[in-house]
Amino acid sequence: MVCNWIMRENYLPFLRTCASFVGYSFDEADSTALRFGLKDCDDKKSDLYRYEFAGLNTLTLEIAAESNDPVVTVRVEADPEIEAQVEIAIVIMQEYVLVEPDHTP
Repeated sequence: MVCNWIMRENYLPFLRTCASFVGYSFDEADSTALRFGLKDCDDKKSDLYRYEFAGLNTLTLEIAAESNDPVVTVRVEADPEIEAQVEIAIVIMQEYVLVEPDHTP
């Protein structure tokens, strides 16, 4: 299991990245479920929201944050190879603010 934190601004890029590691097609329904799940959780109370990405492999994600906290607590459980990829993604999500590309032609 990987336990760490990411910057709140990188919340959606992190979720999409984790989903891609297991071949899961992350969509708006996932984004909505996780956004509402995060809103109701508090990492100071060990109250984390649990969500599973099941694609070619399975990745279980637990997330929590206080409403004004600039970081999100993340816990990820998956196969060791996938957890190693998640650890690298976390380092990037801690050091940089990622932005979504503009896909307008």
